[in-house]
Amino acid sequence: MNCWEYGSLYFVLTRILDTLRVVHTDMRDTAVKRELLARALREEPLIVILDEIDKPAPQERNAILYNLGTLPNTALLCICNSSHVFRLAEERVKSRLAPVVIEFQPYSRDDLAKILHNRALHGMAGGAFQAAQLERIAELSHGDARIGIQTLIRAGLIAEREGQHRIELQHVAQARATATEKRRSDILLGLTEDHRLMYAIVSERGKILSPALYEEYRKRCHTLGRKPIAVRTSNKYQNALESAGLVTRERARTPGNVWLLKTAR
Repeated sequence: MNCWEYGSLYFVLTRILDTLRVVHTDMRDTAVKRELLARALREEPLIVILDEIDKPAPQERNAILYNLGTLPNTALLCICNSSHVFRLAEERVKSRLAPVVIEFQPYSRDDLAKILHNRALHGMAGGAFQAAQLERIAELSHGDARIGIQTLIRAGLIAEREGQHRIELQHVAQARATATEKRRSDILLGLTEDHRLMYAIVSERGKILSPALYEEYRKRCHTLGRKPIAVRTSNKYQNALESAGLVTRERARTPGNVWLLKTAR
């Protein structure tokens, strides 16, 4: 199931029960649905594939993974864009799942250019693109096929809107900026409010030392009436932002400190 569509434990359980044709599940609360499913699985194995598992809110994501992980005869296959999902998981979820992580390496520039060429052949009018534009999109996408395809589509729409019959490099540049921002927004939706606050600070400053980041984050939490995470936990959150590709970290001259910079891609 796609977790964009089924973004809570309640809806995930409902979808599984409906697929397995377990009866008498309507109008039941989450705990009852889980118990009905557990009974149904005592003699039958089940594989649940959770695509886009990074999209539900962190609290719901932890609930989904933990509760499905405790079901009998059940295996989970989780698909996401970044390993930060499991780094951010609650300890009880990590210990319950003990996941095996299979990381797919980014496409090479040549591979991505071939993918884009195939998409353009089937989706655009003849003469609407040239190899140079596709190679530029592949270069800017840094191995991310989704970003590359989104950039190609947006570049075509921009050219069409301007009354042009062919994608030019300026259309690619405009489309790339939009695709990058969409990628950041999608990733941030899967993180906590504390992650988003920290990222907003780094984004505004461009470059900031880790202690200064925590101090500014603490001030903003006070303004918003939120309880800040502990200073000892903030490093874990900063690592998660780096793993998600939102920031980069550089060692500072002061021992124990690092610079955090907003990434360009």
